[in-house]
Amino acid sequence: DPSKIKASIGPLMDVLVSTVVEESGALSDVNPTLKTVMALWKLKTSLLVLEQACFACAENQNVLNDRKVEVGCPPLEKVVGFNQFLVGLIRTLASHNRRLPSEGIKKDCFLLLISVLMNTTEGDARACRDIQPEHLVACISKLWNNSRVPDRGKSHTDELCALLGVMINVVDEIGCESTCTDRESLLELVTILCAMVTSDAQDDGGDDADEGTVTLESLERRDTMQKSSAEAYGSILLGFLVVGSAEARELARAQLKGGSGSGLEGIKASIERVLAFYLSVGALTPKTQARLSGLIDALGRQT
Repeated sequence: DPSKIKASIGPLMDVLVSTVVEESGALSDVNPTLKTVMALWKLKTSLLVLEQACFACAENQNVLNDRKVEVGCPPLEKVVGFNQFLVGLIRTLASHNRRLPSEGIKKDCFLLLISVLMNTTEGDARACRDIQPEHLVACISKLWNNSRVPDRGKSHTDELCALLGVMINVVDEIGCESTCTDRESLLELVTILCAMVTSDAQDDGGDDADEGTVTLESLERRDTMQKSSAEAYGSILLGFLVVGSAEARELARAQLKGGSGSGLEGIKASIERVLAFYLSVGALTPKTQARLSGLIDALGRQT
């Protein structure tokens, strides 16, 4: 009985959510003390439990998506959804005037914030709308730009993958036009994704016809798996965008024209490789397999 599950898990969720809200201020502490470290450990542990509780569990996901929290200080306090609160923390950590947390417990918390959001938005259209996804485009831009900096790039690939996963959930649930109500945000996202899926070709001079799209070999190689995973997620998100928006489609065609993989065909080929790889290792649910197969068919009609 889902109602009994919801009733039994509710008190625990309340405690975890309250702990996240109460201890989140430690993320902004530039001069950490022992108290800060203890707060960060409480934050990390609470986020980890929330992530696991909501993974592939619609009942727990619904509980969390219904939670409201109070933020701010009197007389400027306000009540927001917990998912909106998470987005606010993510935006703060990825703001343009801050250096991304590159190691340690703050970095762990950064990834967990995004991972919880990825689980709460899975298959939930209301949650996807509530987070105002256009706010996450700037975070993706910051992570992508950071990934191009030598000695820094690998440190944030997991966060980039998770954020792209959130945006894939959003586009799949509420459509492309609702994802970025700000036209500039949509165009910025398409531009970043086009650069992402062609990054290998640019790095290697475009000598290999398969470069610029994720390959089975790159996903299997430990040394390139993280980067290739980001490109895989980027290809899937770009596929959803070009299928759902004529403007995104034309921009992608223009930016990918003449490059390795030649336009939309290259996006389709990348997603086909991703699907083949994850099927080979048994890492796809039937729903996700159907989702990607449908996207490949839709891209085939566009090309």
